Amino acid sequence: MGGRMLYLGAAETSHLRVEDPYVSGRQAILVYEHGVWSVTPWPDARNPTYLDGNVLDKSMYLMRGSVLRAGCSVWIVTSEAPRLGEVFLHARNLVEFCVAAYRVFGTTRRAAGAIGMTDRTFRRRLALSEEGRQLLAERRPQPRKRHSCDPRGVPVISEGDTSL
Repeated sequence: MGGRMLYLGAAETSHLRVEDPYVSGRQAILVYEHGVWSVTPWPDARNPTYLDGNVLDKSMYLMRGSVLRAGCSVWIVTSEAPRLGEVFLHARNLVEFCVAAYRVFGTTRRAAGAIGMTDRTFRRRLALSEEGRQLLAERRPQPRKRHSCDPRGVPVISEGDTSL
């Protein structure tokens, strides 16, 4: 092949070993060939691998800033040390990563989409940490104004209203 191949997974024989109950023994293969890294899902992996929020179902190139997720482990691909002012997320687990992503993207929907989660799952992860709960409480939208309507959505007419 002429390049370098690294196995990502929970198995002790994996080059990039991940201790995560939701990562298969072999989860994915990272290949460096012709100056470019690519990632391919392992065919027998019991859980999906995500790249930039999408399920990885074929070989894809890794680019600077790509987000790779397997189980509860998330990585942001960097080819060099981040420059001053660049977004750099570092977390020990998925909950911390979700908090950091929420700070960057500002909404749960945008942050969840960036790492391949549903908005509901993302909110649950945020709620697992004190900091995440605090962020959600600070940015909670104002309640919608309710109109005087009955449950079917038809405006309520008072008895004294003769304009109709």
